[in-house]
Amino acid sequence: IPTEVGMLSDLQYLILVQNDITGSIPSEIGMLSQLRYLGLEENDISGTLPSEVCMLSDIFLIALDDNRDNDDDDSPDGYINREDINSWCESLR
Repeated sequence: IPTEVGMLSDLQYLILVQNDITGSIPSEIGMLSQLRYLGLEENDISGTLPSEVCMLSDIFLIALDDNRDNDDDDSPDGYINREDINSWCESLR
């Protein structure tokens, strides 16, 4: 996912399912202030969820199922709802 994704400030739904995406989720994802749903299932994404997702006040679901496992047991994966996002963000403080 290119870092320029952060320039799409009005984007509400980013769905990139089954696109053979590799690498990690860029921290610029936190600049998508209107983002409600992030769907990245069935790719080859690695690494941890960037803490900048905590800035996404409108997000209700992040879907990361069927990606490469990361080594950080504290970073959420799979299907992450608003409550789980809030809990994870609290744990980072």
